[in-house]
Amino acid sequence: MAIIYGLWGLALLRQTRGQWWDGEIEREVGGLFVSAIWMVILSLFLPSMSRSD
Repeated sequence: MAIIYGLWGLALLRQTRGQWWDGEIEREVGGLFVSAIWMVILSLFLPSMSRSD
C-alpha cells in the first residue's frame, strides 16, 4: 500500500505549483508522502503485526 501512496504522490507532484500551504494538490501530496513513509516505518519496526500466523 505504501508503494501505491508513493506513486500517487509522485503523479500528483507533477501538478503542483509550489504553493505548499495554499494549494489543495500540494496538501494531498504532502499527506500521501507522510502516510507512505509511516507505512514503511511501521512495516519495518512491527513485522510481527504484518504477518498472520
